[in-house]
Amino acid sequence: MKQGVKYAFFNKYGVGGKTKQYPLRSVLLTCFACFCMQFGMAQIRDAILTLHDSTQFEGYADLTKNNKIKFRMNLEDDADLWDHEEVYQIRFKGYPSDATYRYGKIRFRDKMLLLLVLEDGPMGYFGKEVTRIIYEDGFGGGLDSETGFPPENHGYRSGYKKVPVLSRRYLKLPKEETLISLGAEANPSKALMREWFAGCAEVLDEIEVNENYKIADLVWQYNRYCAAMEED
Repeated sequence: MKQGVKYAFFNKYGVGGKTKQYPLRSVLLTCFACFCMQFGMAQIRDAILTLHDSTQFEGYADLTKNNKIKFRMNLEDDADLWDHEEVYQIRFKGYPSDATYRYGKIRFRDKMLLLLVLEDGPMGYFGKEVTRIIYEDGFGGGLDSETGFPPENHGYRSGYKKVPVLSRRYLKLPKEETLISLGAEANPSKALMREWFAGCAEVLDEIEVNENYKIADLVWQYNRYCAAMEED
């Protein structure tokens, strides 16, 4: 079992190797998150809306900044605004893969957030997107106090761009209703990691021997090798 786990992430993508840092999977997950952020916010895309009772609607959707979804059955229709009261998740269809956003309640907070699903399963790993203003070379300064944007330059805005980024990561433990905030760096202490992954020898071993582990990899490993055993 241990030998199979050691090469699990590489074998999944058809690549061999003896390292236990799984760099390929981490790179692929980073690329996936970047793609989802580029096309998830403020862009109308083919989507499947899933309600809490499992009813599904196919149509077109885009996400708002206040954790709501604009959804329409046809492009020529006016969009309806949906939120966590009715919606369980929304899945955008597209290349190179689908992107799923799901509502989750953060531990010690009442607010529901619409989060990008990074790893799905009995244990879940999620990210919260925000839009950041990045100044290009040669530009700088503050934002306009009224508009919230950089000052206009001869009738058009220039010298900056809006970039979607993951501001925080969240972990959902098996059978838990709320999500744990991991902050922006997602680098909790080993003591917490041992507590969260208690009972999964493969993950605990990885935490001890690999200083460069990624939580996304550990969540994937837990769901693949330990989730079923804990349910039995």
